[in-house]
Amino acid sequence: MDELFVNDIIAVIRVTKLLERFALVIVDLKKILLGIRPTCDPERYYNDVRPFFRGEDSSHEQRRWIFEGIEEYPDLMESEVTKELSGASAAQSSLIYALDAFLGVKYVRSSSFMARMQKYIPKNHRLFLDHLSDCSLRRFVMERTKKREGEELLKAYNDSVKALKEFRDGHMVIATLYILGPARRARNRLQDPGETMKLKKRSLKGTGGTDVVQFLKGVRDQTSKTILVATSS
Repeated sequence: MDELFVNDIIAVIRVTKLLERFALVIVDLKKILLGIRPTCDPERYYNDVRPFFRGEDSSHEQRRWIFEGIEEYPDLMESEVTKELSGASAAQSSLIYALDAFLGVKYVRSSSFMARMQKYIPKNHRLFLDHLSDCSLRRFVMERTKKREGEELLKAYNDSVKALKEFRDGHMVIATLYILGPARRARNRLQDPGETMKLKKRSLKGTGGTDVVQFLKGVRDQTSKTILVATSS
C-alpha cells in the first residue's frame, strides 16, 4: 500500500478504487462460504468429520491427541505442542486476519484467543499481517475525511467493512447449520434426562476451543463498530 505513504489526492483516488474492488472480493468470499451447503450434509459433517477437528481445548473431557513415535523426538516432547493442541479454526486462517488487519478491525474480548490462534499461522504470513496492520488504512481514511477530500474514499471503506460484516453473518449461518443445529438434535436424542440437562448448561465450543455463539457474535459486532462516521475539521 504505497499510496498510504504518498498520501496525496492521486493516492486517495487509487485507494478508493482498490477498496471498491475489495468489497466485491469479500462479497464473493461470502458466496463461496455459503456455497458449501449443497455438497456437505450438516449431520454428516457434525457426526463424522468434526470430531477429528476438535482439539483438547474444545472438548469438555479434555481429550488429548496422541502422537505415535513422538518419544523419538525429545525436543518435541518438551514443547508446548504436546501439552495443548487446538483444533482447526477459522481464526487460524491467514486470509481472515488479512481482511481484518487491512480494514483495521480490532478484537477486544477475544484478543487472547486470537493471539493464540496466530501461532498456527505460517511465520511469513504472520509477518505479512504485521505489515498490513502497520499500514493503517483506517487512519488514512479518517484523516482524508476530516479534510473533506475523501467522501468517496469513506464510502468505499465503509462498504468494505459492511461486506466483511455480512461475511461474518454468513459465517454465523454456517455455524448454525453445521454445529448448533446438529448439536441440539443430538442432545434431544439422548435418553438420559440428567445428561441432557448437563449438556444444556454447557456452552457449545468450536473446534478451536471458543464458545461458538459468543465468539462469532463478538467479532461480527466488532466489525460493525469499525464503520466510520463522516467528520469535518
